[in-house]
Amino acid sequence: MQELAKCAISLEGLSFSAIFSTRESQDNSMNRRGKALLELYETFDLTILNGRTANDPDGEFNHVSTNENSVIDLFICDYSILATVNSLTVKEFIYSSHFPVCLQIGVPAHNINQNSRLKWNPEFNETFQNKMNKYLDESEATMNAFNNAISRSAQDASMEVCALTRLFKKPWYDYECGKAKKHLNNVLCAAKNNQWLLESRKSYCQVRNSYRRATED
Repeated sequence: MQELAKCAISLEGLSFSAIFSTRESQDNSMNRRGKALLELYETFDLTILNGRTANDPDGEFNHVSTNENSVIDLFICDYSILATVNSLTVKEFIYSSHFPVCLQIGVPAHNINQNSRLKWNPEFNETFQNKMNKYLDESEATMNAFNNAISRSAQDASMEVCALTRLFKKPWYDYECGKAKKHLNNVLCAAKNNQWLLESRKSYCQVRNSYRRATED
């Protein structure tokens, strides 16, 4: 999206932000949807965060197929929360044609129990909602308060707390599977280093599809 790639935003409100005023993108194509999207941003004072941070200075491709590379998975926000943005990163992911796009924002630290999870029970839906409304009305609008409200509401509604179990490799995942995965990662790195040229992209997609078929069988 060439027009979207170079669009700049006002420096007003960016003094405490980690984003750049000008956006870059490896995707230089523009279609009707892209133009409509640009009009929408202008109307509602929104901005794309892809290609505006130190971790994604070039606006990396986040979708790769045999036909094209593109930047179609976007994070969008309005100017009022630009100062909370810390970074945006496009992660490598070999199990899909889409690469995960991770946004880090500066919110107060909050405590989350990493060793357990709440198991949702639809029978207690109404009780949970009533408790959530009660606890949110009594607390401040912070991330800590929101998480605590979820936890307390679930416990009051008799939701089950389950211990997180570690994910182990499937019994069929053997040395050959690991070798194939390593090869796929190498092909991915080579394609990125070659700027996703046509042959590199096709080679990566072919190896990725072969690996996915093998691990799904």
